[in-house]
Amino acid sequence: TPIPMSLAGTRTAIFGGSAGMGKATARAILSVGGSVTLISRTLAKLEAAKTELGGGDQIEVVALNALDVAAVE
Repeated sequence: TPIPMSLAGTRTAIFGGSAGMGKATARAILSVGGSVTLISRTLAKLEAAKTELGGGDQIEVVALNALDVAAVE
C-alpha cells in the first residue's frame, strides 16, 4: 500500500536519470507532485526519458559527466 504524501514544491536531482533506477525514481517523485532534474551524460537519452515520463515543466534535463570535475564546476 503506497503511503499518501506530496512532494509538491520540491525538486530532486537524479544522477543516472535517463534509465533504470534513476528513471523509476523520477517516475515515483513525479507521481506525488514533485519536480525532477534528470542528470546523465547523453542528452538524447535524457530527452527520451523526459518524453517517456510525460514531459512538462516539472522535468528538467542536464547532460553532464559527473566524473569530469571541470564540467561539474
